[in-house]
Amino acid sequence: MAMSSDVVLMNKPEESPQRATRARALAELFRYHGFWSVGVRMFRNMTFMSKAAIISTVFLLVVAQLTFIFVRASNQVIHSSERELLGVAQVRELTTLLDQAQGLRRTLLAANGKHDAALVEQLGRVDKQLGSIETSFAADADLAEAAKFARDAFTPLKKPIEDREDAFSRADEFVQQLLRLTASAADVSSLAQDPGADSYHLMLASTQETLQALRMIGRLRDLGSDALAAGAASPFERRILQGDSYVMYSQLELLFARYERVAKANPGLAESLAFQEAFKPVNSFMRALRKGPLAEKASGDAPAFAAAGDAAMASVQGLTDRSHTALAALIEARMAALRQARNLQLGLALAGLLIAGYFFHCFYLVTRGGMREVTRHIDAMAGGDLSTSPRPWGRDEAAALMLSICAMQDSLRQLIGQVRGCAEVIVTASSEVSAGAEDLSARTEKASSSLQQTASAMEQISATVKHTASKSDESAALGQQNAHVAGRGG
Repeated sequence: MAMSSDVVLMNKPEESPQRATRARALAELFRYHGFWSVGVRMFRNMTFMSKAAIISTVFLLVVAQLTFIFVRASNQVIHSSERELLGVAQVRELTTLLDQAQGLRRTLLAANGKHDAALVEQLGRVDKQLGSIETSFAADADLAEAAKFARDAFTPLKKPIEDREDAFSRADEFVQQLLRLTASAADVSSLAQDPGADSYHLMLASTQETLQALRMIGRLRDLGSDALAAGAASPFERRILQGDSYVMYSQLELLFARYERVAKANPGLAESLAFQEAFKPVNSFMRALRKGPLAEKASGDAPAFAAAGDAAMASVQGLTDRSHTALAALIEARMAALRQARNLQLGLALAGLLIAGYFFHCFYLVTRGGMREVTRHIDAMAGGDLSTSPRPWGRDEAAALMLSICAMQDSLRQLIGQVRGCAEVIVTASSEVSAGAEDLSARTEKASSSLQQTASAMEQISATVKHTASKSDESAALGQQNAHVAGRGG
């Protein structure tokens, strides 16, 4: 176990000095300001204009991005509305062709599928208009495919058809394909996704429901008048008359409810659409249908019934045209409102940027002027000039700093005044000390002279003493000598 621990300790990598240095540098970086340290360090080494440029650039980028997103979204909605307007124009063109196709169906039924000069001319008009629509739809793959189905349904009609019921069915199939082409045009042009409550319901009514009603009214008119002219309805005719009449009642109720929704969403459209009046000829035609072709014994005036059907179709066709006009007006109004809102927002953004730029420049001037004024007074103080007096104009940070400098100047003036007073006292005391020193020096010189005289006298005394001592020594020696001589004499 000891050996294993030793191996683990030996294999443990030591901390790299470079890594430790980087860790200490990183800790030092975030020591004082934490999360804000990077920005603080960066701004410490930059001038005011550089700092302001960075902050302004960041805000401008955000504003530019938001403006771009708003403008792009607005342009997308406007472009979608433009496509809707194109769709309304396409539906109108198809509605005209649909009316001609129903006329062609009626003619084929009356001619028992045979061709005459009038029918050939009618086929030529339908063919020409269908070709024009195919050309305009060729750029879109979905519309081009739907137009191809309509073309395929129309092509067999160019040849005589022996069976009248087959001729009617084929002509009605062409009408049905035109209705599908109309629905495709509404889908591709974004009409089916219209965002407005009033325009959406109006779109459904004028591009689908009224056209379906026109198809059924046309079928009921053609077959009903044919049954009345023959005195009895064939099984084929009776089956269609009963089925379409049953569906027609439900369709009329739904269509009327649809226009009531439109009027509720936009009451101003009720008068221009006049949809309530438009349903009166249709109701009259449906009553004539119940009493005539759908009676147990079909009886009645075939031309009068056909005229009632024509009146009903004309009324619904007029309602469809008015609906298309109102729908286009709503889309155009929406586009105008979108453009106005977009331009207004752009104008407000531009005005905001101009105002921000104006105040930013004012802020720059105030800050630069305040810093220059502060620098001027500090430089004067550094040069020893305390005569300046900062006088700020406002109450911002620079003004507070200048007030602090002014207070500091007052304190320095007072301090210098006190120092000057102390210096004068020191000068006076120094003068007195100097005078005393001079007097002391004179006295010292006198004392020194006296000392010198005393020293000279002491030297003289010392010399006298020395001389006296010498004489004494000589006297002593002489005395000893005399004593020695005296001793010998004795």
